[in-house]
Order: sequence, then C-alpha cells, then structure tokens
Amino acid sequence: MNLADVLLILLLGTSFLGSCWALGFFRQKIKQGQFKQSLAPGLSLSWALLIPWMLGFALIFTKAPLWVIPYSLGSAFLVLAHNRQSMALWNFQPRDLPRHLSLAFLTLLALLIPLSLIKMLSDLVCNALNLPLDVQEPIRIFLNSRGWVEILNFFILACIIAPLWEEITFRGFLYPILKSKLGNLPAILLSAVLFASIHQNEAAFLPLTCFGIVLALLYDRSGSLLPSIFLHAFFNGFTCIFLLLIKLAANPAWTQGL
Repeated sequence: MNLADVLLILLLGTSFLGSCWALGFFRQKIKQGQFKQSLAPGLSLSWALLIPWMLGFALIFTKAPLWVIPYSLGSAFLVLAHNRQSMALWNFQPRDLPRHLSLAFLTLLALLIPLSLIKMLSDLVCNALNLPLDVQEPIRIFLNSRGWVEILNFFILACIIAPLWEEITFRGFLYPILKSKLGNLPAILLSAVLFASIHQNEAAFLPLTCFGIVLALLYDRSGSLLPSIFLHAFFNGFTCIFLLLIKLAANPAWTQGL
C-alpha cells in the first residue's frame, strides 16, 4: 500500500462521514423552515428569441465547440443589457462570500452519498439496457495525462472555467428565462436536463441531471449564483483529486518519469 492508497482511503472515509453529517444538517434546517422560499428572479425573453438561441447553442456546441463559450456568455450579457438588468440579477455580493462558500461546501458534502448511489443506479440501468458505460471524455483525457502541466491545466479548466461558464449559462441565464415562462419546478428540471445533455454521456446523464437540479435549487433558494458556482467548482475539484489519487494508486511509478 502506497501513500496514494492511504490518501484515497482517508478521502473516502472522511467523505462518507462528512456526507452523513451534512445530510443531517440540511434535514434539520429544512425542518426549521429554511430553504423554502424562491429568491432568484426571472428573466424576460420571448420564445421567438429563446428557441433560435437554443438551436444555435446546440449547433455551435456540436460543430464549433470552441465558440460555444463566447456565444453563450455573450448572449447572456446582451439579454441582461437589453432588459436593463446588470449582474445584480446574480447577486454577487462580496460581503456574502463566506456564507456562500460554506453553503456550497456543506452542499457538496451532503451530495456525496446520494450522487454515488444515483451513479450506481444509473450504471445498473445502462447495463440492463445495454448502453455503454464509457467515462466522460474529459475524465478519459485526465486519466491519460502524462505530466503535471497537463493535470494543472485540467484543474484550471474543471474548477474555474467550466463552473463559471456552465453556471452563468444554465443557472444564471437559461433557468431565469424558463422560470419566467414555465414556473419554478419545470424550469429547474428542464435546465438540469439540458445541462446533463451537453456532457453527452449516457451513464452520467442521471447523476448530472440530479446535480443540475441541486445547482438550480441552490441558486433559487439562496438568491445568488455564487453558491452554485462554488459548489460546481468544489465538486469538480473533489472529482479531480479522487481521480488523481486513483491514477497514482494504480501506477505509483508514474511520477518518476515526469
């Protein structure tokens, strides 16, 4: 047993205990009446503009993926400007950073056990339906990386760029528009399904849909997009650390050639 094995066992053990505690924490808070009020505002955009935007997003994502980030972020800021709204819609208040960080971390802990069980269920369903159980392409790239520079670049992409882009696009832009048109619950579900769909992985679709629901709920109940961004970053960071430890445990000599 090498150091990576020990660290992996410690990570799994502390994650399990932390998740049990955090689930109890949120259960108590919900019983006390917290997290029941919708605080995120809607955003006005006609179907005549929303449907072409969604079709354009799908087309660019499949045919020219390098342009999907400027397309979606540019669209979000243009719509905000057109509606005479600023980023205040997302309630970025520096004084609330500690509260948002702690809420995001506690939510991550609470999700670890449920999402693990949902992933197991998803794998069973995929096996029963003879669907592929391939890992997501970014995870495959990370596991096949051969240097610390590649790993660092992946961490930056997964923990900074992806959370900012995906949360602004799906929770900060698409969800408020859908909420204003369909209501709260349909908007949460539809934005989560679309979020999971862009990852293009059958085995991860159900867990990612559930994760997307939690991210939308976190924005809706906190009234700020920051907890969702932080939770997304924490989740991706936890996944990267977990995968890195697996990589090192499976091949302890890997670092010797770097």
